[in-house]
Amino acid sequence: MKYQYLPSLLIFAAVVLISSCHSPAGTDEAGSGAGMDSTVNTAARDSATSNTDTLTTQKKDTSSTIQKIIKPLTVIIDNLESATAPVEISIYGKDNKFPSPKDQLKIFRFHPSGKKLVATLDGIRCGQYAIATYQDLDGDGKIGKNMIGIPTDPYGFSNNYHPKVKAPNFSDCSFDYDEASNTVNITMIR
Repeated sequence: MKYQYLPSLLIFAAVVLISSCHSPAGTDEAGSGAGMDSTVNTAARDSATSNTDTLTTQKKDTSSTIQKIIKPLTVIIDNLESATAPVEISIYGKDNKFPSPKDQLKIFRFHPSGKKLVATLDGIRCGQYAIATYQDLDGDGKIGKNMIGIPTDPYGFSNNYHPKVKAPNFSDCSFDYDEASNTVNITMIR
């Protein structure tokens, strides 16, 4: 009789332990640039957390994996056409349709203060990603294109990929983000 509450106590301890391992999903609210706006779509909100240098649990399919969030990803963009027009940076994972403007993992929007932008992107886990970016010269919230679909706003891709005939695919622009590699340089195409 003296152990009758033991099973209930063990279940309660397991629930508390599991709850403390899962950090609540967050959105990217603060960045290193003044005037930064960022939006996060639903997929990003489900897997993002604003804590850095901590262990977190990320659910993928039916299994659970533990990944360490490391230094924020730094994106350095040069050759901007305007010193003040906003720059939108879209992050894509392997499962996103790259470079679709409707299937990003995360979207960040920064207001530069010069012809070069150094952007810090928080809440991204180690992994393989690709970036598509553009400078919104007319401020309409979408990349400008001519009649045949060629961008009229300055744009760029990770790995400084320059498309020749068609848009790049994920493998053209993919990079590994980890402890040793956490900076991406992009030169805008005008």
